[in-house]
Amino acid sequence: MKSFLSIALGAVLAVGLVPAQAGDKEGRVCTKEYAVGSHLPKRVCTTTAQRDALRKQSQESAARQNERARLSATATTRSMGHK
Repeated sequence: MKSFLSIALGAVLAVGLVPAQAGDKEGRVCTKEYAVGSHLPKRVCTTTAQRDALRKQSQESAARQNERARLSATATTRSMGHK
């Protein structure tokens, strides 16, 4: 569940980025995010380093899930007598 949320948050952060302030030295960018079932946006500001870390974590999580799915499919195929 945590990895799904990370991926979802990464997708949200990738769309609609706007600078927090014109003179922001930390490279902060703010987005409007909507919680599921809510019509009220929440402003979320992150630094470039935070976005990079989240993107990396999301990619690693997706790679692990893909590997698990591949191994599961291989095990299922072998248990059915296929090679």
